Amino acid sequence: MACEERMRLVARKAEEKERKKEKRCQHVDSSGHQCTNKKMQKKGAAYCYKHRPR
Repeated sequence: MACEERMRLVARKAEEKERKKEKRCQHVDSSGHQCTNKKMQKKGAAYCYKHRPR
């Protein structure tokens, strides 16, 4: 029973991590690090205010 609860917890944490990743800016700099800012709130935005295409 405890094993099932643990599996559900792990699955839920993975889903939360995916949702947070979707909300982050998709810019990756030359060193391979992803931007940690949130995306702009405009519909269809993929980048934060700093990395938005102009």
